[in-house]
Amino acid sequence: MGGAEASDRSRPAAVNCPTDAKQGKRNDVQGAANVEGQAVTVNVTQTDDSGHVTFATADAMLHRTDVEQFIQTDAQKKGAGQATVNCGTTAIVVAKVGSALA
Repeated sequence: MGGAEASDRSRPAAVNCPTDAKQGKRNDVQGAANVEGQAVTVNVTQTDDSGHVTFATADAMLHRTDVEQFIQTDAQKKGAGQATVNCGTTAIVVAKVGSALA
């Protein structure tokens, strides 16, 4: 799918981690964020003893227009003719990795 940069709307304003998370280098926790009203699981790793962290989403975050185009193209290849696909109004579609899009 497309490689366009995420818009500011698709970046969460905050990631909430468990308050009892153990601090220290290489400690990993799962946090929760919200992107356009959709829950996103975030893996947070503390990279040093000074509190610096890295973030990676555990969920797939896909550009809605790319998803719609992919589904339309796939449907046409499978003989469904011209399909109309509507994945909502958000710029980003969030899905659990390996799950079907609802």
